Parts: sequence; C-alpha cells; structure tokens
Amino acid sequence: MQVVVKRDKPELVAADVLAVFLRQEKTLPSKSVVAQLDTRLGGRIRDYLDSGDFSGALNSTVLVRTGGTIQAPRVLLVGLGKPEACTIDALRQASATAATAARRLGVSSMALLPPAYDVEPGEVGQALTEGALLGLYTLKKYKTSPFAQSISTILHFKLSIQRRCQA
Repeated sequence: MQVVVKRDKPELVAADVLAVFLRQEKTLPSKSVVAQLDTRLGGRIRDYLDSGDFSGALNSTVLVRTGGTIQAPRVLLVGLGKPEACTIDALRQASATAATAARRLGVSSMALLPPAYDVEPGEVGQALTEGALLGLYTLKKYKTSPFAQSISTILHFKLSIQRRCQA
C-alpha cells in the first residue's frame, strides 16, 4: 500500500472514496472545510445530519454519492462520537472503520479529510494512518481458500490536508 500526504482541497482529491470525519453534532461549523465541501455537494451532508440518517456516533458510517460535483465519486461520512469524547484513539478507531468500509466497497484508493483537533497535525496524521493500516490488516497465514486470498486491498491511501484542518 502507498501512503501519500498531500495538501489539497477535498473537492480536488482524486480518489475512489473520500472519508470525512464528523463529530456527533447536529450542525456543521459555518466556515469549516466540511461546510464548504457540503456546499459543493449541494447540501447532501447537511441533509443526512438534518434527517437523522447520520448521527455522527463513533464508527457510524454513511455513503454519499457525489454525482460528479467533486473528483471523488463517493464521500464516506464517518462518526467520531460526542465532542467531549473525541480523542486521538477515537480518531484512530474511526479511521479503521473508514478503511474497512472502503475495502468492502472494493475501491483501490481512499482519501481521508482530517477533522479539526487541538493536537499537533502530525499526531492526527499518524492516528489516521495507523487506524487505516490496522483496519485493512488481514491475517492470511491460516487462510486456505483462494477466495480468502483475493480480498480486495486498497492500493493508494491519501491524507488530504489544508493549512488548518477543520471539521
């Protein structure tokens, strides 16, 4: 697997799926990167939040089709849980959930949009990468069937960052 850290706008990232991490809140901060992405998507993220179809609970996911409005054909919303319980470990766990969901989709590339955190961006990037790698790990030593050997693997993993990560 190839891991790439790239500074780019989320709508310009070329990947099969873009994972966006959201806390368990009813609204999006008005000037956040996710709010800007939602505007590009015609309010689809906000629709999922308003309808209650996506709550932002830890490890909850929902897949949003972009309809060609951004480079990635799909956006995967991944829950981080309640804001007060949002830790680096919760982010690592949510990243593993995103990677597992992307593998189930059968995609070959995934990009992650880091949420805003009060810790160093390097720690956030490390937690996202560790979580994705752990989520994609499969023990093949004892697998004997050919089907088990042909599990789809994500080949490209991109971490899309901007000057200040915001959720």
